[in-house]
Amino acid sequence: MVAWACLMGATRSARAQPAPEPPPAESPDAPSDTQPEAPPEAQPAPEPPAVPSPDPPKPAPQGLDAESLLDLATSRFERGNYAKAAEILAGLLRVEIDPETPEGKKRRDVYLRARPLYAACLVAMGNEERADRVILEQYRDDPFYELPRGMFPQPVVDRFIEVEAAHREEIERRKADVVAGQQDLAKKRAALAKARAARLAELERMAAEKVIVTTRSRFIAAVPFGIGQFQNDDIGWGAFFAVGEGLMFTTALVSFIYVETLPAPDSVDCGSQIEFDDDGVARPVSCSALTERYLIGRGINYASLGVGLGLLVSGIIEAQVSFEAQDVTKTKRAIPPPVTPDAIVTEEGAYFGLTGRF
Repeated sequence: MVAWACLMGATRSARAQPAPEPPPAESPDAPSDTQPEAPPEAQPAPEPPAVPSPDPPKPAPQGLDAESLLDLATSRFERGNYAKAAEILAGLLRVEIDPETPEGKKRRDVYLRARPLYAACLVAMGNEERADRVILEQYRDDPFYELPRGMFPQPVVDRFIEVEAAHREEIERRKADVVAGQQDLAKKRAALAKARAARLAELERMAAEKVIVTTRSRFIAAVPFGIGQFQNDDIGWGAFFAVGEGLMFTTALVSFIYVETLPAPDSVDCGSQIEFDDDGVARPVSCSALTERYLIGRGINYASLGVGLGLLVSGIIEAQVSFEAQDVTKTKRAIPPPVTPDAIVTEEGAYFGLTGRF
C-alpha cells in the first residue's frame, strides 16, 4: 500500500511541475562573433514504455509451497514491484486443483486470497482486461466474495465493482447453485447422521441381548416318560406323558403281582379249599368269586399295560415331531459405559486414566 501511494504521488508531482521557460531571443542587430551553427538533426520521438504482459506466466519459484509463494508476492507488491509480484502469482494460479481433496481445499483458500492481489498488480501495470478476467474467475470460484475494505486502492475496488455489475446475472446463478449444493449436502449429512444413529441403536440393542444356543439330541427325544418333551421345553406335554406313563406302568406292575398271588381257577379244588372271612370264620372257597378276582386283576393288568405302551409310543412320536436341533434363548445384559475412569495407587504415587470398552 505504501509503494502504491508513493507511485501515485510521484506521478501527480511530475504532472504538476511547470514547463521550463524558453531562452530569450537574440536581437538581429547584435553583432555575433560566432558563426551560426547548423540546426541539429531531428531526433525520433521516444516510444512509450511497453506494459509488461504476464502471459504466458513463468513458472513459480521452486521449493516453496502455495502459502509461501503468496507471502513472497505480497512482499513484492508492497515494495511496488508489481511485475515480479504478478509473475509469481500467475505461476501460482496456473496449478489446477481438486477441491474435493484436503490439499485442494487448502490451496483453494490460497487462490481466493491470491487472485485479488494478482488483479491489483494487473491494474497497476495497466492491464485492466486481464485484471477483469481474473476478477471474474474469483467471482466464479466464490460468488459471495467481498473485497476487504481498505486493503486495495480505489482503482482496484472500481474494477471489482464494474466486473460484478457486468456479470451480475451469472454471479447470481452461481450463488443459487452454491446455496442449492450446500442444502443438498446438508440433507445428505442429516440422512447419514440419521442412518448412523439408527445403526448405533441397533448395535446397542444387539449388544444388550445375550444369545444362548443349546444343541438338542434326537436320542434324548426318543426317551419315554416325557423326557423328549422336557428337552423340547414343552413342560405341559412332558408332565402329561411322565405322569400318565408312570401311572399306567405302575398299575400294570401292581396288578400283575396281585394276579400272580392268586391261584388259577382251573388249578383249585373248590371243595377241599377253605378261606377265612373278615370275622375269622372258615368257609369253603367259592370258585366263582376266585375266578372273578382273578379275571379282574388280569384285566386291570392288561389294560394298564396297553394304555402305558400307547402313551409311551405317543410320547416318543410327539417328541420327534416337535424336535428342534437348536434352542436359541435371548437374555438381557447391561452395556458397560464406553469410557470409565481408572485410578491406581502405588508406593511411587497415584495414576489416573480412562479405560475404554468396545
